[in-house]
Amino acid sequence: MQRLLKSPTRLTAARTSKIRHPAHDQNRRTPATMLAYNSALEELELTWFRRSQEQSIKLLKIFEESKAVWSKSSEEKQAKLRKEFNDQIKAFSKQWATLHKDFGAEQKQFEVKADQLALQNRDLLKAALEERSERMKLEGNYNVRGALERIVYLAKLEKKVPPTVGVQEGLDKLAQSNEFTAILHKEVSARRLSVTDVMASVSHLYDEVCNRTNGNHDIGSLIIVKTKFNDNERAALVIFLKVQDNWKKPLEWMEEHIM
Repeated sequence: MQRLLKSPTRLTAARTSKIRHPAHDQNRRTPATMLAYNSALEELELTWFRRSQEQSIKLLKIFEESKAVWSKSSEEKQAKLRKEFNDQIKAFSKQWATLHKDFGAEQKQFEVKADQLALQNRDLLKAALEERSERMKLEGNYNVRGALERIVYLAKLEKKVPPTVGVQEGLDKLAQSNEFTAILHKEVSARRLSVTDVMASVSHLYDEVCNRTNGNHDIGSLIIVKTKFNDNERAALVIFLKVQDNWKKPLEWMEEHIM
């Protein structure tokens, strides 16, 4: 019994002597161990820094390569676009040259035809005026009245007045033309008349002529008889006959002067 009953204190002490605190192990590291640990840490940091630099260099290289590829691709696209644009310009220029050439040929043919038609129209106009003059004589209208009718008739053929106007309306429209106005001022100045009075006589000139003229003139020229018309009416008749002097196949005429 005495052998079994040992002091609890001894048992506890025995067990307690086997327990070690971690701090005791750290305190027990030698300088050699710490040096090795620091060297390993430095090596790890150096390795990480080296790998980081390598990765940065690789990324920069990839970026530069990508930039070069993009730049080359962009230049190729621009070159392709420039080529397509230049090709389109060349094709357009070729088409324009062909069109211009064809148009020039057609225009030349048109001008030839226009000249031919002008000659034909001139001959037709000449024939029409000659026929008109002969009919004036046959109808006993080869006089100042017939002359005014013929002037308006020719003005219609030359498209100087609308084709549907009557004789007096045609005279009114001709009186607004530049060729009439130019001669008007000369005649008014030479005869010492008023532009307003002469133009007023134009507005009813055809009616006055119809009332005072009949039969053919005995000579080949038309005569403006002084005793049948007043100064303003004679001036208006002279202006119209001078206007037709500049047209095709003009009538011969004269103004009577009585001293």
